[in-house]
Amino acid sequence: MESGYEERLSKLKHPLFLRKVKLKVPKFVSTHAIACMTRQDVARLLKRFKEEENDDVRNIRVLCDTLSGRLVCEWEARDRPALIEWLKKCNVQIRGTGEWVMAVQYESIDSELVVPTR
Repeated sequence: MESGYEERLSKLKHPLFLRKVKLKVPKFVSTHAIACMTRQDVARLLKRFKEEENDDVRNIRVLCDTLSGRLVCEWEARDRPALIEWLKKCNVQIRGTGEWVMAVQYESIDSELVVPTR
């Protein structure tokens, strides 16, 4: 075997190295009705999102208008069913046609339409 190969391979398998490697997964956007939620309620929800993150679902950002009662979230998730199941676990339901989860097929970067990096 090549000199040092096994040593390099063992470093790649080390847990500290594996935590730094972030696999790119598909992006999603979701919308939610948040009637009567205050800024503090939304902050607690965001904290729950961060606490519940795992290898399958990660919250990228939250956009909120408490006056109109709307919340838009951007996610990275393994797939749509995994995200929906994760949201249910966090007590965020997808109800009716006013709330939805959408896979991001294209996004704009500097006025150019591109496929999201995965």
